[in-house]
Amino acid sequence: MNRIIVVSFAASLNGAGEEIPTPTTTTEPSGYPGTLIWRFPMGDWVSSSPGIYQGAIYAGSWDHHLYAIDAESGALRWKYRTGAAVRSSPAVFGDTLYVGSDDGFLYALAAATGEFHWKHQTQGWVHSSPAVYEGVVYFGSQDGYLYALDAATGELRWRYQTGGWVDSSPAVSEGTVYVGSWDGHLYAVDAATGELHWRYETLSGIYSSPAVYGDIVYVGSGDGGIYAVAR
Repeated sequence: MNRIIVVSFAASLNGAGEEIPTPTTTTEPSGYPGTLIWRFPMGDWVSSSPGIYQGAIYAGSWDHHLYAIDAESGALRWKYRTGAAVRSSPAVFGDTLYVGSDDGFLYALAAATGEFHWKHQTQGWVHSSPAVYEGVVYFGSQDGYLYALDAATGELRWRYQTGGWVDSSPAVSEGTVYVGSWDGHLYAVDAATGELHWRYETLSGIYSSPAVYGDIVYVGSGDGGIYAVAR
């Protein structure tokens, strides 16, 4: 028989004086798909898509925090406060979690504990969700740049300037980074050097994140179209 976990919360304080939701659980029998398992209350809207790694759910909130929540119980493992809303979706590579914030930084944290590793500043909000490929983190910023950082140190490898905000999340395949920009272009950039391979112009800004399958890159545009572009 399946079970449903009903989670309620009482506030406690951590060492920084912040309130931490403390879950208590009760179980009730449930045999119906679509029934609630648990719900964790964050402090504001959640537009970040959750990431899952080693039994934890990672997601950001407009309350400025990134949360790590136990996938089975819904209990808080840790939370980390950034300087603004976290609308980027986190990525985990090795034991490190990467996520952007509206404070303009990309953060690298220990996935298990939330311990701070490093952060890299851009000049715009970071809505783009990072992609990690061969030890490099790729992401965009509303300052118009696509960034490539060393995943271990946060050192800048290169950055490529587009003509608009880069809210699109990059896709990396066979040594090429694909990303859209609000300037209406889909870009293909060399993952190692940051040199432009090609760009394709649509009729409006691109907020959509590209997907690569075989020899084709698929992406949506603000002009109402889905594009399939040979790569």
